[in-house]
Amino acid sequence: MQLRTFVATALAVAPIAVSAAGQLGFAVGNTNADGSCKKQSDFEADFKAIKGNSQSTLVRTYSSSDQYGNACNTPSAILPAAKAQGVQVLLGMWPDGGAYNKEKKPIQDANIAQYGSTVFGITVGSEGMYRGTYDASSLLGWLSDMKSTFPNTKIGTADSWNCWNNGSMDSIITSGIDLV
Repeated sequence: MQLRTFVATALAVAPIAVSAAGQLGFAVGNTNADGSCKKQSDFEADFKAIKGNSQSTLVRTYSSSDQYGNACNTPSAILPAAKAQGVQVLLGMWPDGGAYNKEKKPIQDANIAQYGSTVFGITVGSEGMYRGTYDASSLLGWLSDMKSTFPNTKIGTADSWNCWNNGSMDSIITSGIDLV
């Protein structure tokens, strides 16, 4: 099966698959195929395609800059596009390898409060506990800092199911995070 056919089929059946389970969302990258940072118009095109094929109005990013060294400044490009297209964004931060402050700055610079409900929330990390690139103590510190910085925004994290299952995320679960 060609990738294009697979993607079209997946997008077509996705609303049916989640109709009873919750809200359907998609992860979006912050770079184009050539490695350049996406602009507002690139995100708007992504949102039109997602909404046109799935009726979903929720997306998630993994990084607010780019873990490969590009200064993408994703929140300042994605949030105006999302607001214009009626899409909510779960902003992601990739704090691995000492990048926490680099990832936090674009979110602060975007003045996310001005976007209201367009900002679904912020996730700090993506499977870093699973990969062992940070520990629970570091993650708790980052989550606490983000909650202090953005007190009116849902804050959470994303990790592999086995970390939730094996107890290594217990301190995260009981910390008062809003999103898992």
